[in-house]
Amino acid sequence: MRYVLAILIAFLSGAAAAQEAVRTFEEDRDGASPAGFVFSGTAQLRPDRWLVRRERENNVLAHFGEPGRGRGIAFAVLPGPGPANLAVAARFKLVAGEGPAGFVWRCQDARNYYMVRLDLAEQEIGLYRVVSGNRIRIGREEDLELRQNDWHALKVAHSSETIRVYLDGVKVFDVHDRTFRDAGTVGLWSAANTIMYFDDLSLDGSDR
Repeated sequence: MRYVLAILIAFLSGAAAAQEAVRTFEEDRDGASPAGFVFSGTAQLRPDRWLVRRERENNVLAHFGEPGRGRGIAFAVLPGPGPANLAVAARFKLVAGEGPAGFVWRCQDARNYYMVRLDLAEQEIGLYRVVSGNRIRIGREEDLELRQNDWHALKVAHSSETIRVYLDGVKVFDVHDRTFRDAGTVGLWSAANTIMYFDDLSLDGSDR
């Protein structure tokens, strides 16, 4: 089992490609930080807020935000570059707070990357490029009618210059952007003041 987990972590960190790998967190210890991630954040956020938690019959990755923290983003990023063309997916559940969460990918550094932003408080999903720390929206869908404390499946598929965004298995929009063409790191993010659960994180190098 440890050997299987090591192979999975190696794939998710960019050491392998071309087939889908899924991280379920079942092999991680409840109450501990999961292996295979690099944790960071803006506004001096504490990296130890990312912990594995038992929810009913499954382990999930939880970001325990700090109420009243205000602005700021916490990152859980897979080490090493992922594929440039990819499909990244996970399930999200907003437990407390009003902040958004999502994915980052093709991260060149802490100030340059693509971001998808699922916001249950505003009932919208947005796609952004972040250039030199400035966030620029390049896609948006409103009036989603999603409920807090429900699980929702989010997926982004990026092939060359085309980015497709899916929610609960349905494509909500696609856009074309050529800002970041090179491979970069891939990961999850959550607002600083939000408790958000994540599960079934998958990374597929085939950009399906």
